Amino acid sequence: MSLSELWAVLRRAIAGWWNDNVPHLGAALSYYTLFSLAPILIVAIAIGGLAFGAEAVRGEIVVQIDGLVGRKGALAVQAMLEGAAKPSSSIPATIIGVITFFLGATGAFLELQTALNTIWRVKPKSGGSWFRVLLMQRLISFGLVVGVGFLLLTSLLVSAGLGALHRYMGDAYPGVAVLWEALNVIVSLGVITLLFAMVYKVLPDVE
Repeated sequence: MSLSELWAVLRRAIAGWWNDNVPHLGAALSYYTLFSLAPILIVAIAIGGLAFGAEAVRGEIVVQIDGLVGRKGALAVQAMLEGAAKPSSSIPATIIGVITFFLGATGAFLELQTALNTIWRVKPKSGGSWFRVLLMQRLISFGLVVGVGFLLLTSLLVSAGLGALHRYMGDAYPGVAVLWEALNVIVSLGVITLLFAMVYKVLPDVE
């Protein structure tokens, strides 16, 4: 590819980025993600807890967040999860909490669907009344939330297996540590790839 062709591609990319109002879409997605973080992690912890226990999964998530954003961010997420996990003392509060949980958990994926539809110039599918369309969108988004939980469970299972293999063979074969790190990276990339594939397959209103 020549420099002129590369510049033409870059210019089209910048024009598309500006015409699609990507800064606005990114700000909206960040806002919804902030409120969706706790519900999504709670679902992931509930699913991962089926195999490892909720406390172990919560601790592993906090450790991973510590490595990504630092200790203060991890402590903030830990406090948020502990507060969200406290049971309500009344039925009305519980009902409101469940509705808020559902709306919060699906908000980020619903906003991501809107952003992808905008960028790909597609119109939302018509499926009857506005309430039915909205309900289906929320259910699909919640299905993705559950999918994220199962991906986390798969990642934890594989990581636990690799960790046990490393502890079992580490003393006898020192080179296994390098192999374990490589496999850990491969598993993480595989989980992220599956998540992106699931999002692009399910969310946009295109065939």
